[in-house]
Amino acid sequence: MDFLIEFILSSEWYLIAVKVLTVLSFFLYWTLPKEERRLKFFKYPLGIMILVFFYEHLGSLTNTNREWNGFIYDYFYPNYPRKLYNVWVYTIFSNQLGSILFLLLIRNLIQNPLLKRIIAGLIISITGVALILELSGVLPIINSQPMIFFLFYGGIIISCGLFFMDLLTNPKLMDMDLLREFSFWQVTFILFYYSMVFLIQIAFNYLWATQPELLSALYTILRFMFTLIMITFTLTMGHSLIFKKPSYTISYD
Repeated sequence: MDFLIEFILSSEWYLIAVKVLTVLSFFLYWTLPKEERRLKFFKYPLGIMILVFFYEHLGSLTNTNREWNGFIYDYFYPNYPRKLYNVWVYTIFSNQLGSILFLLLIRNLIQNPLLKRIIAGLIISITGVALILELSGVLPIINSQPMIFFLFYGGIIISCGLFFMDLLTNPKLMDMDLLREFSFWQVTFILFYYSMVFLIQIAFNYLWATQPELLSALYTILRFMFTLIMITFTLTMGHSLIFKKPSYTISYD
């Protein structure tokens, strides 16, 4: 039992889940009809999973092979005194590129043109602010960037709210069977995940200083929640094996 608890609290099971679900999703994607493989409805989830697979393994590699970190620091920040941390991996690929892909995914699931434009505006403005802060040296990629995190996470939470607004106000969606509409479950799990991430980031310094075990447990819960998102993506790819009809009842790009 102690071994099981230790395994759950570690990140080993999560890395295994990322590998298995990404490979399975990639296989299921190529079993889709050619016309469905062209849809962003399937491309965005697969793109997110491939990105997660990439940065989780790059993060693991740079955590054990410090020479990789040294190369990045020497090239971009030669005068920086500490060159052991791989924060830049998650800053670039998870918190920024990953957030942009999630925003694009949610935007693609919305039918209302005005709401789609609002999310497009969020993507452009938040990404622009992030680039200005990074290129100016105010918030380098090798440091924690709480301001940028809050902008991206807040943008995702707002976009999830716009999705549900579209769901409740669009007459075409009123008769939707939510139990078999994977877009609904995708956005639901995304909303729960990023809401929790947002709250943890607010209390991070306090938890790190006073309740490190609680912080570790919360990150374990986050891994479970993100695994649910990946499972939903995988089920989306394999919809034809679950239902005879498509996993969506409305038209997506």
